[in-house]
Amino acid sequence: MAFQPIIDSTRTGAFLGEELRAGLLRLGAQAAPDEACGLLFAASEGAALGYEARVTSVISVPNSVPGSDLKTRFELDAVAWVAAEAAARDRGEVLVGLWHSHPDGPPRPSREDGVGAASLPTGWAYVLVDLSAVGSPAAVTFWRWVPATPPSPPRVDRRDP
Repeated sequence: MAFQPIIDSTRTGAFLGEELRAGLLRLGAQAAPDEACGLLFAASEGAALGYEARVTSVISVPNSVPGSDLKTRFELDAVAWVAAEAAARDRGEVLVGLWHSHPDGPPRPSREDGVGAASLPTGWAYVLVDLSAVGSPAAVTFWRWVPATPPSPPRVDRRDP
């Protein structure tokens, strides 16, 4: 599995409007210097997975990583996740992805993010908030967790005698 960047601004702009983008930056800044994390929801009627959806709400979920690791890792609190998803269902929304912040960059998923994402459904939206890049388009980046492309088999030229 690997993270695939989503760089089509028309697609990501339709997925996450400016108001919710600004909300993510605020939530990330409030948690700094620790990593913040949360969930992304879309209206359930006609909602698709990941970037085919239009996010209607962004929820902050407590980071449950113990101790000083909060500055470099995140883990969504399971109890809060379940409660947020139940409340979203009551509002007619479905879970389409997650987000988290990097207080000191970089604007791409880290190795730890890849390890943590191993249990995520493929195709989920994965939004990264880089607080070191606030004020630039790179402050909020968009990713998808997808199966890694298997290596191509070696090419063999066969010549029958």
